[in-house]
Amino acid sequence: MIKEQVEVFSPHLARLRARAFTQAKRIVLTDGTDGRVLAATRTLVQESAIRPILVGRAASILPHLEHMGVSGKVDVYDPGEDPRQHDLVHLLRSRLEKRGKAIPEQSTLEAMASEPIYSGMLLVQAGLADGLVGGATSPTATVLRAGMQVVGIDPRHPVVSGAFALLLAEQLPAGQDAIVLGDVAVVPNPSAEQLASIAINTAQVAQAVLGEEPIVAFLSFSTYGSAKDASVAKVREALWLVRQRAPALCVEGELQADAALIPEVSLHKAPGNTVQGRANVLIFPNLDAGNIAYKMVERIGRATALGVILSGLAKPINDLSRGCSASDIVNMVAVTALQAAQK
Repeated sequence: MIKEQVEVFSPHLARLRARAFTQAKRIVLTDGTDGRVLAATRTLVQESAIRPILVGRAASILPHLEHMGVSGKVDVYDPGEDPRQHDLVHLLRSRLEKRGKAIPEQSTLEAMASEPIYSGMLLVQAGLADGLVGGATSPTATVLRAGMQVVGIDPRHPVVSGAFALLLAEQLPAGQDAIVLGDVAVVPNPSAEQLASIAINTAQVAQAVLGEEPIVAFLSFSTYGSAKDASVAKVREALWLVRQRAPALCVEGELQADAALIPEVSLHKAPGNTVQGRANVLIFPNLDAGNIAYKMVERIGRATALGVILSGLAKPINDLSRGCSASDIVNMVAVTALQAAQK
């Protein structure tokens, strides 16, 4: 049974949904038989122009859609019944060949392509969908592996990373009511080269999701050379690389978190820096720092966390926590639709 819920949204989340819900994008939901996904689908159909595509057994999904009164407004892709599956199996073979991977036997290939996460990725790669949200019933590693094998890596900034958008309970002194943090999910100890790609990709996430100009701060325990360490040198090198590759991007570093977020502190610790305490994108030197920071801000600071928002893949693909709610799924579909519009 799909339960009704009355929700109250923060102003920023309401604005995000309002922007996303005008996008007529086809977004795959790979866990099509899950009750939370079905509840989210009803919300999307009733309130948005987004077209959900549910992957799973049609015999299990269609009665729920009929009961909710949305059966004619939702596409269902059943890998075991849809005649397009033959073409998707062929596409999977070609994608594996392109990556130089060993090609399994035909029966194994067919079984692989029939897994909902792979069927969904193949629909996106074939141009039959604009983006995908998965992971409600599978680990992040499964979503990442299928994404890299099927849709591939963005050749412009070829590092897959994970960001979280944090919608803050209170505005910061410079007016930020939301910030985007990266990488908080994928790369444990990025090199300077990887960190530069992560910064550029995360800035693009912020622009799509927040609808604001990204103002990027590379974080460290040092501000402008106040301490010396290999990690500080890495951050400085990454900053130099970003300025070469994305000269129009407002980016600064290395900065301590207070210098990145508080104008008065920024003035004293790093006079003349371009961020001036207005950062809405924070880039962490490693996964330890990023993951700990987002969870502390979410739990102690009572922020609403949207993620994991993946970047570095060639198509908009996003991952859910297995503990997600229907509302979380709606939010991630909204994020994915905005990323698809940006593409």
